[in-house]
Amino acid sequence: MTRPIAFDMVRLMLGPFSATPRGIDRIDFGYATSLYHDWPADFVGIAPMMWGMRWFGRKKLRYGIELLDSYWRETMDRDHDPAYARFKRFLADPAHPLAQPRRRRSKAYLWGRSAIRFVRLISRGPWTFGGTTLGLPVNSIYLNVGHYGLSVPRFLAWLDKRPDIVSVFMVHDVIPLETPELVAPSTSASHHAVMEAVIRYANAIIVPSEASREATLAELQRRGAREIPIYPVTLPISDAFIAPMPADPDLKARPYFVICGAVEPRKNHMLLLQLWRELVRKRGKDAPVLVIAGSPGWSSQSILYYLEKCDALREHVYFARGLSTPALRSVMAGARALLMPSFAEGFGLPPVEALTTGTPAVLSDIAAHLEAAGEFGIFLDPTDGPAWLRQIEAMIDDNPVYLQLRAKIATFRPKTWPEYMKEVEEILLSIN
Repeated sequence: MTRPIAFDMVRLMLGPFSATPRGIDRIDFGYATSLYHDWPADFVGIAPMMWGMRWFGRKKLRYGIELLDSYWRETMDRDHDPAYARFKRFLADPAHPLAQPRRRRSKAYLWGRSAIRFVRLISRGPWTFGGTTLGLPVNSIYLNVGHYGLSVPRFLAWLDKRPDIVSVFMVHDVIPLETPELVAPSTSASHHAVMEAVIRYANAIIVPSEASREATLAELQRRGAREIPIYPVTLPISDAFIAPMPADPDLKARPYFVICGAVEPRKNHMLLLQLWRELVRKRGKDAPVLVIAGSPGWSSQSILYYLEKCDALREHVYFARGLSTPALRSVMAGARALLMPSFAEGFGLPPVEALTTGTPAVLSDIAAHLEAAGEFGIFLDPTDGPAWLRQIEAMIDDNPVYLQLRAKIATFRPKTWPEYMKEVEEILLSIN
């Protein structure tokens, strides 16, 4: 008999506070939408309210899912995206007054706008009084993909009163525990609590890669945890990266490379900024452009300050904030290569997204990247600046080696959401 699913909605409830989704947000949203439409048994959402943990039926979730999708502009036409238009102006004329990224709004403005969107989601969405967790469908699977809330014991205490419910958690990575120097102290502390919750409650764990499985298993063993089944299921990508999209000729104005993801120490942006200074020194105005596609993350101040004060990079580095997913796909497709010199990743969706669009991916030689890109990636030591510089210079022009690489990448096939969810559903159906 197929069990009902009680899906944790905490991360999705907080979606209005993000202008665009991060990778983990897309995965959480993908689970919610796929299971909402396709899970053969009951599917309900569970979330903390002022009056405690409550659950909401399938019909009540529809509005919240659709509203969040509109906030994140996942299906916006790229040509209607103002962030994309500014980037194209920069490629054509970096000195144009409308070519620079829009200055980041004040924190007060951003919080105010996000609060309005959040209130709209809560007041008009499914979040009415709801039912108590004691009334959840019998023998449900509590599925938590978003991590949020796992570090808050009172959000999980209800599980102690429902022994009939089994818990399945996604552990995206244990980077905050393996390399705490690369994340915010609060993130590391939170991840300790997450792992304690996993040890106490999880009946099964889903991870995004074999590398993540090994790291998670090592952490559980280090803590003397009981044996918990761990299922590695490599991640899919958004349909926006697979659906046909015509090339944009405006992106050929200047050659450019892309680094994608939140600006934070573990992504190793500073290596590329230093290399770009060298490229500008050697090539002058003919140096390619580096596009930083992402949003400021923890400890990003030094990188942002460097960009602001370095005149040599002003016309050769572009910080692309707030791109819609279709626009990001187009930017990736037009790039000479994706550059990801990360020190640590749980999986890394950008390499798969880039390869899907036919763009080469130059990646740090960490286990997650090797697994994600396989024979299609180019792998370098993230501390070997000269090697990265040589590789970048070798990809600026359409030389025979570069063209041969692109021909090989044309055969790359990513995992789709239906394929991914089929694997996940087999795991969920196997749980007793």
